[in-house]
Amino acid sequence: MTHTEINEAIAEHLGYGLIGNEWHKGGMLAFAGTGARWTPTYAYDLNAMHEAEKVLDDAQERAYELKLARVVRHERGISDYDSIRHTKFTTYATAAQRAEAFLKTLNLWK
Repeated sequence: MTHTEINEAIAEHLGYGLIGNEWHKGGMLAFAGTGARWTPTYAYDLNAMHEAEKVLDDAQERAYELKLARVVRHERGISDYDSIRHTKFTTYATAAQRAEAFLKTLNLWK
């Protein structure tokens, strides 16, 4: 998936909708903290991913942690069987890695 597709998929899961060229939530035009119109940035913004991760329930969090470890290990060329310690792989995961694991956890990855 492209960063745009990732950003849009996560935003839509969180209740945002794209109407024309503007993002809305609950019928209201979405604005960033600066007062500017909001654009999803999940694929490259750790703060945005941190907010997205908060919507996962306990079962989804466990699945997400495993998927995130797999995404990071795969990108580093490490077999799933090389390590069972997930924290080592998830602590420094990038926003893009977190976004991929998030969408895979919710079966939204294409």
